[in-house]
Amino acid sequence: SKAALSEQGALVYLTGSGASRLVLVGANGTSKPLLPVPRVYDSPRFSPDGGRVAVTVGVQPPDVWVYHIAAGTLTRLTSEGTNLRPEWTPDGKQIVFVSNRSGEFGPWWRDADGAAPPEKVFESKDDAEEVLVAPDGRVLVYRRNQTGGTYGVRFGSLKDVAAPSTFVSTSSYREFMQSLRSEEHTSELQS
Repeated sequence: SKAALSEQGALVYLTGSGASRLVLVGANGTSKPLLPVPRVYDSPRFSPDGGRVAVTVGVQPPDVWVYHIAAGTLTRLTSEGTNLRPEWTPDGKQIVFVSNRSGEFGPWWRDADGAAPPEKVFESKDDAEEVLVAPDGRVLVYRRNQTGGTYGVRFGSLKDVAAPSTFVSTSSYREFMQSLRSEEHTSELQS
C-alpha cells in the first residue's frame, strides 16, 4: 500500500515509484513532505492517534521505521533480517510486522517506542506476508502463501495464538485483507 488515512482526516502517501517522498496532507488539504530526502518507502500506516507514521524504509534489506510528526523525527524500529508491512495495534503501543529474522517470514511485533526487543507473535510453518490486528485488538489476521497460486488468511486470538485457524483460502486476498481493516469483520473472526 502506498497511502494511509488517519481517523483525524490526514492522508500520508508516497510519491512516485522507487525512491519517493513521504507526503502528509492535512484535513484542510495542505500538503508537505515529511522527510527532505527521497528514499524507498512502502506501507505507511498512521498510529491510532494520528501522531506517528510507521513505514517500511529501504530495499536491501528493508526495515520498519516510525516517523513522529510533531517532532519531525524518524526512528528505526527494526534492524535484523527483512522487515515489512507495519501495522499498529489499536492502542498504539505496539507495531506488528512481517520479518524473516528467524528464517521464514512470520508475524513479529515490537513496542512502538522500541524499548523492548522484537518478539515473534507465534511460530508459523507458512510464510506470512501481511499481518493485521482486528480493531478490538484481540485477533491477529495474517496472509500466507499457499501452493497453486492461492493465499490463505489465518487468524488467532492474541491471547492464544498457538493454534491459528484458517479463515479463508482465496486467490483474491488483496480485497479480503483490505476489508478486514474495518469493524464489520471483527465479529466474524471471533465466532
